[in-house]
Amino acid sequence: MRKKLTSRLFIIFGISSSLTFIVAIVLFAVFDISEDKRNFEKANEIVNKFSPWCKSERYICYESDIRYLKLLNDNIDLDKGLENSILHNNKDIRAISLQKYVLYTDNCFYFCGVEDIFDSNYDRLVIYKTGFNEFSTQRIAVIGGECTIKSYRDYDCAFGYSTEGYFRVGDMFYEFNFLEETLTTIEKSDKRTLYCAFDNYLNSCQVSITACKEKTENIIYSYQNVEYTFEKSQIDDKKRQLIESYGFKPVSCISLNNDITSIIYYDTSKTYGYGNCLMLTYSRVDNRIIDYQIFIKISLSKRITAFFPKIA
Repeated sequence: MRKKLTSRLFIIFGISSSLTFIVAIVLFAVFDISEDKRNFEKANEIVNKFSPWCKSERYICYESDIRYLKLLNDNIDLDKGLENSILHNNKDIRAISLQKYVLYTDNCFYFCGVEDIFDSNYDRLVIYKTGFNEFSTQRIAVIGGECTIKSYRDYDCAFGYSTEGYFRVGDMFYEFNFLEETLTTIEKSDKRTLYCAFDNYLNSCQVSITACKEKTENIIYSYQNVEYTFEKSQIDDKKRQLIESYGFKPVSCISLNNDITSIIYYDTSKTYGYGNCLMLTYSRVDNRIIDYQIFIKISLSKRITAFFPKIA
């Protein structure tokens, strides 16, 4: 009798647990859909209310995990655009691995990638140039020639914040001038060989990407070991109210060597790690706001998302 009772209790418990699990899945799905809808509606509201005064195209946003470039409200899918264009026009390439840096100019952008060559025991590191409106991709340079690249340890690259980029393939080092589109070899004794490491490259450009702290009326950050303060009173009252009402908070700053700093604001989406981004650029000399820029629905991960300034 006790065994039968125990069996029935186990069956009832099992059914109850299954029902609870199913209900939990349904509730989670409903929450997931409603959260998606709220985020979509919020993004649309931000576009409508912020776009009229966030007109800057000073930076391009690159999400390296999904290979998306973002500028204003445009998304450029590099897999469907750039990569497919390269593979279609170059039948000797089996696959291509795009790197995580971008050089952004007025009418085009430059990428670096590793090409996997058919019927060959080597891969090659190359630089591409392409336009915004259509992917008329050009291979601008092959770095290191037919050198064997078997893993990420066999090469380095760093570029995106100046007219020059720095590359290592094996034990050889190179500098590429993006404006002149010329490649030169660097002697191993030259200090520029250190610039192939991205942090060293940023230091050489006097570019600083740092966290910032928000006080009641100020935003505080450092650049070149000097503490700077941006006074929030410089923001127009209506713009400031909008920024605060949509939950934008300053998280970091990009400071360049031309006396400007861009403060990066994120609103947060705790569910997915995605949100919207506002960039306020101002002069460190006179605390004057220069422009605003908006990016919609980007990853909030610093490891994935990077902002590259327009290079003249």
